[in-house]
Amino acid sequence: MELPIACTLTAEELTDRRSLWRRIDTEVASRSRVDEGFRIAYATTPEVERLLPSLADAESRCCSFASWRLAKEGEQLVLSVSGPADGIEVLCHEFGVD
Repeated sequence: MELPIACTLTAEELTDRRSLWRRIDTEVASRSRVDEGFRIAYATTPEVERLLPSLADAESRCCSFASWRLAKEGEQLVLSVSGPADGIEVLCHEFGVD
């Protein structure tokens, strides 16, 4: 069964979620496309370590059509997202991945 590609957040929840993502956006070291998705590497700061796991978990619930994975790679926390092409395109736009 294929999961629908849809955001389940209300307008207010989406505004709040984007605000949290913007708080750690200054810590992005790189954004890149990979097979079937994208990766965003973050500098490991206390705020990134505090916010990123809960944000990735929250996104995995509201955007369940995609797979959200966090991994520590050297001095960075890397968020890897994969899923169906049309959903990934929407997420790439939302997360500023070219």
